[in-house]
Amino acid sequence: MLMKFDSLGLYYKAIMAGLDGECFHYSVYLDVPVTDKLCDDIEKAIDEQFEPFYESDDTYPGDISVSNEDDMVEIELDLGNVKQDKAFQEECINGILLALNNVSGIQRVVLNEGCGEF
Repeated sequence: MLMKFDSLGLYYKAIMAGLDGECFHYSVYLDVPVTDKLCDDIEKAIDEQFEPFYESDDTYPGDISVSNEDDMVEIELDLGNVKQDKAFQEECINGILLALNNVSGIQRVVLNEGCGEF
């Protein structure tokens, strides 16, 4: 899966550090304090990005969770129950990045940071 993050028009830098099968871990580094409100804003942006997807089982974007990790926000995307279509799965992966583009204060996002260290 070749990810072309440069073509998304993001205001922050996005990097794919590794692959971990059907799971994607987004480490979101910010230049603003990480608060519960910021996490709520990120969840809302993701929900709005994927709202049209929730209307059909065929366009389910995967299990998504957002957590506050003190100095960063972590987002988990599990594509395990998503239809086996590479273009659609890439749309889900990129959809989170596009949603984050609507939240201010992000410096960079690293996908699957530390993958393969275990």
